[in-house]
Amino acid sequence: MPLRFPRIKEIGTNKGVSRKLIQKVISKVNKEYKGKRSLSTLGNSVFSQPRQYISTGVLPLDCIICFGMGFPPGIIEVFGPEASGKTAILESTLAESQKKGYYTAIFPQEFSLDYKRVTTLGLKDEELIIGDAETIEDVYDQIKSIVKNIRSKDHSTPIVIGWDSVAATPTRSELANKAGLEGSDMGKAALQISKLFRRLVKFLYENKVCLICINQTRSNIGQMWGNKETTFGGKALKFYSWVRMRITRTKAIKNSHDKEIGFLCKVFVKKNKVAPPELETLVPIFWSRGIDPVLAVWFYAVENEIFKRHKSVYKYHGQLMTRNAFPKFYRHHQEEIDAELRKSTVIPEDK
Repeated sequence: MPLRFPRIKEIGTNKGVSRKLIQKVISKVNKEYKGKRSLSTLGNSVFSQPRQYISTGVLPLDCIICFGMGFPPGIIEVFGPEASGKTAILESTLAESQKKGYYTAIFPQEFSLDYKRVTTLGLKDEELIIGDAETIEDVYDQIKSIVKNIRSKDHSTPIVIGWDSVAATPTRSELANKAGLEGSDMGKAALQISKLFRRLVKFLYENKVCLICINQTRSNIGQMWGNKETTFGGKALKFYSWVRMRITRTKAIKNSHDKEIGFLCKVFVKKNKVAPPELETLVPIFWSRGIDPVLAVWFYAVENEIFKRHKSVYKYHGQLMTRNAFPKFYRHHQEEIDAELRKSTVIPEDK
């Protein structure tokens, strides 16, 4: 005997969502939670408020991060091998934030912060808060205290905090362990970092805080094939980061006497929640003055063919120039060049 299925009545066209019903649902649920605001519509939520982005002070970096605006509020991870330029990008971001009147703080856990260098880069010593945290738990507590105290008096000015570096920060249990170095537990550090970021992610966003975490790369011995590179602290920082930037050193910069005076680093955006990921640019870093933002513009414009090669020179809207003559040219055409650089970062079509 053949199977017979019950006839299903066709559903007619919906009349549309009742906004009054939505408001009643929101109101009722919020009352159930004793006045605490649990539900809201998108238009009335924290996500509808305009974000204040944090510039790195280097336009090409701002372009590959978010259309020329820079870092969003939230958790940022900057990682790479040793001496690749991670701290230079952090210090440049802090200096640019101070120029715009933002609050700045840093946790120099590697104790490599040099007073002469950072003041040369433009950081104001009386405006930079230094956190002397000993453990991961102390960093968490001090971040919350700094933000809460600032927000008690100033509700809107962005706060930029650097953590240099996550890998150099032990846990309380690690320091308390009487077994010394033999008592170190990498799994405990990963667990504490996971707890920290789960609690911080909402707090940072609501309070307009940009937390830039410097992290180190390690070799994953257990990885038999593929990419053997990993970062310290487990996977929590990878998951909770809005932007993850990988920095690698590419080649040395030498002067006319063939002496090394700096290096070029490649910055690659591996993860991005606010703009297209997998964009990259070259950033020149000099020993004497840090990042050269003008030369960084040159590399980015050449790579994106804003400056088109014409024999041994480059052409920009009919005007010829060379790399050596670019700084002077840029001073007279900065606004139009910067505008073109920002427009060059577009979302690729899915065709």
